[in-house]
Amino acid sequence: MAARPHFTSSRQAFAASAALKRGIAAIGGPDALAARLGIHAVTPRGWVHCPASRVEAVAAATGVPAHELRPDLFPAPAATPHRDAEQATAAHLAAARHFALTGRTLSSERH
Repeated sequence: MAARPHFTSSRQAFAASAALKRGIAAIGGPDALAARLGIHAVTPRGWVHCPASRVEAVAAATGVPAHELRPDLFPAPAATPHRDAEQATAAHLAAARHFALTGRTLSSERH
């Protein structure tokens, strides 16, 4: 029997479960995932969390990163470095074009 996941919080467990569901939906359902992994079609239907032995295969098949499927086994990658001035300017101009086209401002956005 496989070892149970050791998540640090219930929030982490819920996020991992949601990531698995998102991946299964993205690939076309549990039957499609099972076919891609070469396992019995019923097997993914019983998963609440991705089994440790299948994380990398499920990540490759679904496009959901391994650190989202099992954050207890695969730590999140380090934060991306700060943008340089040129990238920050380009992002700012892109946002300005978006708001000019849509007629909306940041202050009108609901949070």
